[in-house]
Amino acid sequence: MGIQPIRSGAYSDPMIVAKRAEQGEAPAPSLLNVASAWPAAGEAADALREILGKYDVTDITPREFSEMLHELQKTGAVPEGILQELALIRVDLEQDGIDPDESLDLVAYYTDKLAARRKGDALGSILQQDEPSSSVLAERLEWMEKFALVHADPDVGLDTTA
Repeated sequence: MGIQPIRSGAYSDPMIVAKRAEQGEAPAPSLLNVASAWPAAGEAADALREILGKYDVTDITPREFSEMLHELQKTGAVPEGILQELALIRVDLEQDGIDPDESLDLVAYYTDKLAARRKGDALGSILQQDEPSSSVLAERLEWMEKFALVHADPDVGLDTTA
């Protein structure tokens, strides 16, 4: 498919940002911080809108999501670092046992996961190594909301918050 392995590099450990913060290191850029680097106009923005217009993240299979990421990579519409972060969504889906051809609503999926994570946080549960933190889940939810918004209205600004 051409997308770099999602388990390599700085993003192999979902707790890396938290670990770096504890050690006083600068955190890796998040999806939200890098969002301003997305093209606002031009060929890359047009490609991004075209691709997001074809894929409805509120009714998508994990396999289709991977195809969308592959198209984003081929066009260069999204920086590689963001693609690697977005590819971790497939890891979430696989860890939850979702079949690659099962259609799901990624906005609802991350809304539910975030609510459950926050409930666990409020109860003081210990975050397991392979569980994304509330902030990571919130970032993924925000991107799925933005993708859904652009799919529904390709003329919406790419910097619009959901």
